Amino acid sequence: MFLDHHTGGIQALVGTRGPQVYRGFNHATQLKRQPGSSFKPLAVYGPALEQGYTPGSSLYDGPLDIAGYQPQDWDGQNRGHVSLQEAIVNSWNIPAVWLLNEIGLDEGLSFVRRAGIPLSQADRSLSMALGGLSEGVSPLQMAQAYSAIANLGVLQPAHAIAKVTTKDGIPLVEANPQPVHVTRPAVAYTLTLLLQEAVKSGTGQAASLGRPTAGKTGTTQLPDTAEFADIGKNGAKDAWFAGFTPELTAAIWLGYDQTDKTHYLTSGGGSVPSVLFKEIMSRVLNGVPASEFPMPEEYREQLLQQQEAERAAAQKAAQEAAQEAARKQAEEKLKHPFGELPKANNAFHGRPTKDKEKKR
Repeated sequence: MFLDHHTGGIQALVGTRGPQVYRGFNHATQLKRQPGSSFKPLAVYGPALEQGYTPGSSLYDGPLDIAGYQPQDWDGQNRGHVSLQEAIVNSWNIPAVWLLNEIGLDEGLSFVRRAGIPLSQADRSLSMALGGLSEGVSPLQMAQAYSAIANLGVLQPAHAIAKVTTKDGIPLVEANPQPVHVTRPAVAYTLTLLLQEAVKSGTGQAASLGRPTAGKTGTTQLPDTAEFADIGKNGAKDAWFAGFTPELTAAIWLGYDQTDKTHYLTSGGGSVPSVLFKEIMSRVLNGVPASEFPMPEEYREQLLQQQEAERAAAQKAAQEAAQEAARKQAEEKLKHPFGELPKANNAFHGRPTKDKEKKR
């Protein structure tokens, strides 16, 4: 699913593969699957930024048990504490669950719903942080939600038909989507920078285009049943990549209609979905000059305020250091009010020399 996030216009979609029937099941719009870690920016990190967290905020990454829910990081390791940026770039699970518990489930639900995904009360659990939903989402819903991040917090409702006209070109019906304000521009831009880093150096590196690109991978594991016991972590049920450039937003899902022992994925969202995003987007943008993600004025002002605060802090630290040095100097003077006594001249001690004897 590819959208123009500036207008909400659907640019391309693939509803199925192989033999098709007229008006058959459309996987791009009708599918409901668990989004895995691609849901973290919506359910956790977006609302956390709204609550005042920053990319450098420290998050807990250790053994966690909240009312019996015990998430694990995908590598089976713990790092004690990590920054918010490190958590999203490396897709650590424990920090995401811990953070959602800190900001509150209602904050996560509110952000997701504003982004156009209608969660129910059955989704009001910490598993939402990792994309564990009662029903799931479609590629259309994920693309539309991410389009709000790409469009500085404003969601333009997705639509496939711009207008209908007569054969003479007279408009009969025109799309008139009403924009939805999901979050503040500065929050959306900060989230964009974090998702850019996830593509540059994190789990989404296979989606890198050599131009500004932001996105997040997602993978859901096979059911923990006897049928998949021999496969374990070597297989996956769903694989996602949701991301965007300054021009377009996309969500890509891979999986089987019926997952069983002979029909499952052998890689996650950081593999094939990310590569598909790169291959399709690079062709679409071929010949289009690369551009940066626009920086909102609100973020620019915050940056200037932060820089001014850092300068003020540096000046204060320098003044305090100078005052401390002056204080120590004053204390030394008090210890020696008459200054240092001159050192004794050895020439006047002991027996006089012959020359001095003659002078006597």
